[in-house]
Amino acid sequence: MCSFHLEKWYTLYDPEIYKKHYEMHNESIISYFKYRATDLLILNISEADSMERLCQFLNIEYLGQKMPHLNKTYAYLQL
Repeated sequence: MCSFHLEKWYTLYDPEIYKKHYEMHNESIISYFKYRATDLLILNISEADSMERLCQFLNIEYLGQKMPHLNKTYAYLQL
């Protein structure tokens, strides 16, 4: 494979390009909801209160449930 094809492939799958696009997309979403803050929930699902915040946002009763997590690294490492 010649260097031109390698450069083209690397540019196509450059992680920095995808990261920048992801960040720009997030910024545009936040900007869109700038004057409607109660219509957007930004949630880090790894935080302990994430399920409670989600239920509150959806206006449903929080019953102490935890955020589902099926792919825990710890469980995998125990195999």
